[in-house]
Amino acid sequence: MDLSSISLSNPLFRASRPGAITSLPGVGRRRLPASTLDSALTHQQASAASWQSALSEEPYPHWAERESPATAPVDSQCNLSTHSTKFEMCVKDKAKLRLRSLDIGNKFSHLPLRKASVLVPLMVKDEKLYVLFTVRSMTLRRSPGIVCLPGGRSEPADTDEIATALREAKEEVGLQPEQAEVICRLVPAIDKTFSLVTPVVAFIEDTFQAHPNPEEVSHVFSVPLEYFIRPSKYQRISTIVSGTGPVSLHSFEYDDPEHKTSFRIWGLTAYFVLFLALVIFGEKPTFEVEFDLDNLVSSAENNTLAVYNVATSKL
Repeated sequence: MDLSSISLSNPLFRASRPGAITSLPGVGRRRLPASTLDSALTHQQASAASWQSALSEEPYPHWAERESPATAPVDSQCNLSTHSTKFEMCVKDKAKLRLRSLDIGNKFSHLPLRKASVLVPLMVKDEKLYVLFTVRSMTLRRSPGIVCLPGGRSEPADTDEIATALREAKEEVGLQPEQAEVICRLVPAIDKTFSLVTPVVAFIEDTFQAHPNPEEVSHVFSVPLEYFIRPSKYQRISTIVSGTGPVSLHSFEYDDPEHKTSFRIWGLTAYFVLFLALVIFGEKPTFEVEFDLDNLVSSAENNTLAVYNVATSKL
Protein backbone atom coordinates (compact mmCIF):
# COMPACT_ATOMS: atom_id res chain seq x y z
CA MET A 1 0.00 0.00 0.00
CA ASP A 2 1.28 3.48 -0.85
CA LEU A 3 1.85 5.10 2.54
CA SER A 4 5.06 6.86 1.71
CA SER A 5 4.07 10.07 0.05
CA ILE A 6 2.54 11.89 3.02
CA SER A 7 2.37 11.26 6.74
CA LEU A 8 -0.28 13.37 8.43
CA SER A 9 0.14 11.89 11.92
CA ASN A 10 2.45 14.48 13.38
CA PRO A 11 2.29 17.24 16.00
CA LEU A 12 2.05 19.99 13.38
CA PHE A 13 -1.69 19.25 13.31
CA ARG A 14 -3.41 20.45 16.45
CA ALA A 15 -7.16 20.93 16.04
CA SER A 16 -8.82 23.57 18.18
CA ARG A 17 -12.24 23.87 16.54
CA PRO A 18 -15.37 23.41 18.68
CA GLY A 19 -16.48 19.81 19.00
CA ALA A 20 -13.08 18.34 18.20
CA ILE A 21 -12.19 14.98 19.70
CA THR A 22 -9.36 15.24 22.18
CA SER A 23 -9.36 11.68 23.51
CA LEU A 24 -10.90 8.22 23.24
CA PRO A 25 -12.43 5.67 25.64
CA GLY A 26 -9.84 4.43 28.08
CA VAL A 27 -8.17 7.84 27.98
CA GLY A 28 -11.19 10.09 28.56
CA ARG A 29 -13.80 11.55 26.18
CA ARG A 30 -15.05 15.03 25.39
CA ARG A 31 -17.72 16.41 23.07
CA LEU A 32 -17.73 14.61 19.74
CA PRO A 33 -18.30 16.09 16.31
CA ALA A 34 -20.99 13.69 15.10
CA SER A 35 -23.78 11.73 16.74
CA THR A 36 -22.78 8.53 14.97
CA LEU A 37 -19.26 8.69 16.28
CA ASP A 38 -20.51 9.64 19.73
CA SER A 39 -22.68 6.53 19.79
CA ALA A 40 -19.85 4.28 18.63
CA LEU A 41 -17.35 5.58 21.12
CA THR A 42 -19.85 5.61 23.99
CA HIS A 43 -20.44 1.93 23.29
CA GLN A 44 -16.75 1.31 23.87
CA GLN A 45 -16.51 3.42 27.01
CA ALA A 46 -17.72 0.54 29.13
CA SER A 47 -14.42 -1.19 28.50
CA ALA A 48 -12.31 1.83 29.40
CA ALA A 49 -10.69 0.18 32.38
CA SER A 50 -9.55 -2.78 30.34
CA TRP A 51 -8.13 -0.48 27.67
CA GLN A 52 -6.21 1.48 30.29
CA SER A 53 -4.72 -1.78 31.52
CA ALA A 54 -3.91 -2.93 27.99
CA LEU A 55 -2.17 0.34 27.22
CA SER A 56 -0.16 0.50 30.43
CA GLU A 57 3.36 1.49 29.55
CA GLU A 58 6.59 0.81 31.39
CA PRO A 59 9.97 1.62 29.87
CA TYR A 60 11.62 -1.31 28.15
CA PRO A 61 13.12 -3.66 29.26
CA HIS A 62 11.26 -3.58 32.59
CA TRP A 63 8.01 -4.50 30.81
CA ALA A 64 9.10 -8.16 30.83
CA GLU A 65 8.97 -8.15 34.62
CA ARG A 66 5.18 -7.78 34.47
CA GLU A 67 4.86 -11.17 32.81
CA SER A 68 4.47 -14.23 35.00
CA PRO A 69 6.62 -17.31 34.36
CA ALA A 70 3.55 -18.96 32.85
CA THR A 71 3.23 -16.26 30.18
CA ALA A 72 6.91 -15.87 29.49
CA PRO A 73 8.45 -19.35 29.65
CA VAL A 74 11.28 -18.57 27.28
CA ASP A 75 12.24 -15.21 28.71
CA SER A 76 13.99 -16.76 31.70
CA GLN A 77 16.32 -18.64 29.35
CA CYS A 78 17.27 -15.67 27.19
CA ASN A 79 20.56 -14.97 28.89
CA LEU A 80 21.45 -18.59 29.54
CA SER A 81 22.15 -19.81 26.04
CA THR A 82 24.01 -18.56 22.99
CA HIS A 83 22.47 -21.17 20.73
CA SER A 84 21.02 -19.31 17.73
CA THR A 85 17.66 -21.10 17.87
CA LYS A 86 17.10 -20.21 21.52
CA PHE A 87 18.35 -16.71 20.89
CA GLU A 88 15.83 -16.35 18.08
CA MET A 89 13.05 -17.59 20.34
CA CYS A 90 14.01 -15.06 23.00
CA VAL A 91 14.11 -12.15 20.56
CA LYS A 92 10.76 -13.12 19.12
CA ASP A 93 9.05 -13.91 22.42
CA LYS A 94 10.17 -10.68 24.05
CA ALA A 95 8.88 -8.70 21.10
CA LYS A 96 5.58 -10.60 21.17
CA LEU A 97 5.02 -9.90 24.86
CA ARG A 98 5.67 -6.21 24.40
CA LEU A 99 3.49 -5.91 21.31
CA ARG A 100 0.57 -7.84 22.77
CA SER A 101 0.58 -5.63 25.84
CA LEU A 102 0.04 -2.61 23.54
CA ASP A 103 -2.52 -4.13 21.18
CA ILE A 104 -5.26 -1.57 20.55
CA GLY A 105 -7.67 -4.11 19.07
CA ASN A 106 -10.67 -2.46 17.42
CA LYS A 107 -10.51 0.69 19.53
CA PHE A 108 -10.50 2.97 16.48
CA SER A 109 -12.58 0.77 14.19
CA HIS A 110 -15.78 2.80 14.63
CA LEU A 111 -14.32 6.07 13.41
CA PRO A 112 -16.38 7.12 10.37
CA LEU A 113 -13.48 7.17 7.92
CA ARG A 114 -12.51 4.94 5.01
CA LYS A 115 -10.49 2.02 6.31
CA ALA A 116 -7.21 0.53 5.15
CA SER A 117 -4.63 -1.79 6.69
CA VAL A 118 -0.99 -2.67 6.23
CA LEU A 119 0.83 -5.78 7.36
CA VAL A 120 4.11 -5.16 9.16
CA PRO A 121 5.91 -8.49 8.63
CA LEU A 122 8.59 -9.14 11.26
CA MET A 123 11.16 -11.91 11.12
CA VAL A 124 14.24 -12.95 13.07
CA LYS A 125 17.30 -13.16 10.85
CA ASP A 126 20.95 -13.22 11.89
CA GLU A 127 19.78 -12.88 15.50
CA LYS A 128 18.05 -9.56 14.73
CA LEU A 129 14.51 -8.41 14.04
CA TYR A 130 13.88 -7.47 10.41
CA VAL A 131 10.92 -5.85 8.65
CA LEU A 132 9.81 -6.93 5.18
CA PHE A 133 9.06 -4.14 2.69
CA THR A 134 7.82 -3.99 -0.88
CA VAL A 135 8.50 -1.59 -3.73
CA ARG A 136 5.53 -0.52 -5.81
CA SER A 137 5.65 -1.54 -9.45
CA MET A 138 6.79 1.13 -11.91
CA THR A 139 3.73 0.33 -14.02
CA LEU A 140 1.34 1.61 -11.37
CA ARG A 141 -0.31 4.93 -12.06
CA ARG A 142 -0.07 6.13 -8.46
CA SER A 143 3.25 6.40 -6.60
CA PRO A 144 5.30 3.98 -8.73
CA GLY A 145 8.62 2.86 -7.26
CA ILE A 146 7.73 3.86 -3.68
CA VAL A 147 8.70 1.65 -0.72
CA CYS A 148 5.62 0.37 1.09
CA LEU A 149 4.28 -2.25 3.46
CA PRO A 150 1.89 -4.86 2.03
CA GLY A 151 -1.61 -3.50 2.39
CA GLY A 152 -4.54 -1.61 0.93
CA ARG A 153 -8.14 -0.53 1.29
CA SER A 154 -10.69 -2.59 3.18
CA GLU A 155 -13.15 -4.59 1.09
CA PRO A 156 -16.70 -5.59 2.06
CA ALA A 157 -15.70 -9.23 2.59
CA ASP A 158 -12.99 -8.28 5.11
CA THR A 159 -14.12 -8.98 8.66
CA ASP A 160 -11.66 -6.54 10.26
CA GLU A 161 -8.32 -4.77 9.81
CA ILE A 162 -6.41 -8.02 10.22
CA ALA A 163 -8.35 -9.68 7.41
CA THR A 164 -7.59 -6.73 5.13
CA ALA A 165 -3.86 -6.83 5.87
CA LEU A 166 -3.60 -10.59 5.35
CA ARG A 167 -5.58 -10.51 2.11
CA GLU A 168 -3.43 -7.74 0.69
CA ALA A 169 -0.20 -9.49 1.70
CA LYS A 170 -1.35 -12.63 -0.07
CA GLU A 171 -2.23 -10.67 -3.21
CA GLU A 172 0.99 -8.65 -3.27
CA VAL A 173 3.74 -11.05 -2.17
CA GLY A 174 2.11 -14.48 -1.96
CA LEU A 175 2.14 -14.65 1.84
CA GLN A 176 -0.50 -17.18 2.87
CA PRO A 177 -2.53 -16.28 6.00
CA GLU A 178 -1.28 -19.41 7.77
CA GLN A 179 2.31 -18.24 7.21
CA ALA A 180 1.73 -15.13 9.33
CA GLU A 181 1.45 -15.19 13.11
CA VAL A 182 -0.57 -12.07 13.81
CA ILE A 183 0.51 -10.43 17.07
CA CYS A 184 -1.36 -7.15 17.37
CA ARG A 185 -2.85 -4.04 15.88
CA LEU A 186 -1.01 -0.83 16.71
CA VAL A 187 -2.36 2.71 16.80
CA PRO A 188 -3.64 3.65 13.34
CA ALA A 189 -2.83 6.82 11.46
CA ILE A 190 -4.66 8.90 8.87
CA ASP A 191 -3.16 9.25 5.41
CA LYS A 192 -3.40 12.09 2.89
CA THR A 193 -6.73 10.75 1.56
CA PHE A 194 -8.11 10.84 5.11
CA SER A 195 -8.30 7.06 5.29
CA LEU A 196 -7.71 5.39 8.65
CA VAL A 197 -4.75 3.05 8.16
CA THR A 198 -4.17 0.34 10.77
CA PRO A 199 -0.78 -1.40 11.07
CA VAL A 200 -1.11 -5.12 11.77
CA VAL A 201 2.08 -6.67 13.13
CA ALA A 202 2.81 -10.32 12.35
CA PHE A 203 5.79 -12.65 12.54
CA ILE A 204 6.80 -14.64 9.48
CA GLU A 205 9.60 -17.16 9.03
CA ASP A 206 12.92 -15.89 7.71
CA THR A 207 12.70 -18.69 5.13
CA PHE A 208 9.61 -17.11 3.54
CA GLN A 209 10.05 -16.85 -0.22
CA ALA A 210 8.09 -13.92 -1.59
CA HIS A 211 6.30 -14.24 -4.92
CA PRO A 212 5.66 -10.61 -5.86
CA ASN A 213 2.67 -9.83 -8.02
CA PRO A 214 4.41 -7.99 -10.90
CA GLU A 215 1.36 -5.80 -11.44
CA GLU A 216 1.77 -4.36 -7.95
CA VAL A 217 5.26 -5.12 -6.61
CA SER A 218 8.67 -4.86 -8.26
CA HIS A 219 10.95 -5.74 -5.33
CA VAL A 220 10.81 -7.24 -1.84
CA PHE A 221 13.54 -6.55 0.71
CA SER A 222 14.09 -6.46 4.46
CA VAL A 223 15.68 -3.96 6.85
CA PRO A 224 16.87 -4.48 10.46
CA LEU A 225 14.26 -2.94 12.74
CA GLU A 226 16.98 -1.30 14.84
CA TYR A 227 17.95 0.77 11.77
CA PHE A 228 14.91 2.94 12.47
CA ILE A 229 16.38 3.86 15.85
CA ARG A 230 19.99 4.37 14.76
CA PRO A 231 20.00 5.03 11.00
CA SER A 232 23.16 5.89 9.11
CA LYS A 233 21.21 7.97 6.57
CA TYR A 234 18.26 9.96 7.85
CA GLN A 235 16.61 13.26 7.13
CA ARG A 236 13.45 15.13 8.07
CA ILE A 237 11.41 16.44 5.17
CA SER A 238 8.86 19.24 5.34
CA THR A 239 6.11 19.57 2.79
CA ILE A 240 2.71 21.21 2.35
CA VAL A 241 -0.51 19.26 2.00
CA SER A 242 -3.36 21.07 0.32
CA GLY A 243 -6.02 22.07 2.80
CA THR A 244 -4.09 20.99 5.88
CA GLY A 245 -0.82 22.87 6.01
CA PRO A 246 2.75 21.82 6.82
CA VAL A 247 3.68 18.19 7.32
CA SER A 248 6.98 16.84 8.64
CA LEU A 249 8.13 13.46 7.30
CA HIS A 250 10.73 10.93 8.40
CA SER A 251 12.97 9.64 5.61
CA PHE A 252 15.39 6.72 5.98
CA GLU A 253 17.78 5.61 3.26
CA TYR A 254 18.95 2.03 3.60
CA ASP A 255 21.84 0.50 1.66
CA ASP A 256 20.73 -3.08 1.12
CA PRO A 257 23.76 -5.41 0.99
CA GLU A 258 21.69 -8.23 -0.51
CA HIS A 259 20.35 -6.30 -3.49
CA LYS A 260 23.34 -3.95 -3.77
CA THR A 261 21.07 -0.93 -3.94
CA SER A 262 19.60 1.78 -1.73
CA PHE A 263 15.97 2.03 -0.69
CA ARG A 264 14.22 5.08 0.70
CA ILE A 265 11.61 4.47 3.40
CA TRP A 266 9.60 7.56 4.22
CA GLY A 267 6.22 9.07 5.01
CA LEU A 268 3.58 6.99 6.75
CA THR A 269 5.48 3.76 6.11
CA ALA A 270 8.43 5.19 8.04
CA TYR A 271 6.09 6.50 10.74
CA PHE A 272 4.65 3.03 11.40
CA VAL A 273 7.98 1.23 11.44
CA LEU A 274 9.58 3.90 13.62
CA PHE A 275 6.76 3.54 16.14
CA LEU A 276 7.20 -0.25 16.08
CA ALA A 277 10.93 0.11 16.76
CA LEU A 278 10.28 2.48 19.66
CA VAL A 279 7.74 0.06 21.13
CA ILE A 280 10.02 -2.97 20.94
CA PHE A 281 13.41 -1.46 21.79
CA GLY A 282 12.35 1.38 24.07
CA GLU A 283 15.44 3.37 23.14
CA LYS A 284 15.74 7.06 22.38
CA PRO A 285 16.52 7.38 18.67
CA THR A 286 19.35 9.47 17.28
CA PHE A 287 16.83 12.01 15.91
CA GLU A 288 13.78 13.87 17.15
CA VAL A 289 10.39 12.12 17.04
CA GLU A 290 6.78 13.19 17.45
CA PHE A 291 6.15 10.72 20.29
CA ASP A 292 6.40 11.01 24.05
CA LEU A 293 8.85 8.19 24.72
CA ASP A 294 7.43 7.67 28.19
CA ASN A 295 3.86 7.42 26.87
CA LEU A 296 4.15 6.01 23.39
CA VAL A 297 0.60 4.80 22.86
CA SER A 298 -1.16 7.86 24.23
CA SER A 299 1.06 10.19 22.22
CA ALA A 300 0.42 8.18 19.05
CA GLU A 301 -3.31 8.32 19.74
CA ASN A 302 -3.09 12.09 20.21
CA ASN A 303 -1.32 12.41 16.86
CA THR A 304 -4.08 10.44 15.15
CA LEU A 305 -6.87 12.35 16.88
CA ALA A 306 -5.34 15.68 15.91
CA VAL A 307 -5.41 14.63 12.26
CA TYR A 308 -8.89 13.18 12.68
CA ASN A 309 -10.14 16.58 13.78
CA VAL A 310 -8.68 18.06 10.60
CA ALA A 311 -10.13 15.23 8.50
CA THR A 312 -13.67 15.58 9.86
CA SER A 313 -13.61 19.31 9.19
CA LYS A 314 -12.86 18.53 5.54
CA LEU A 315 -15.42 15.75 5.05
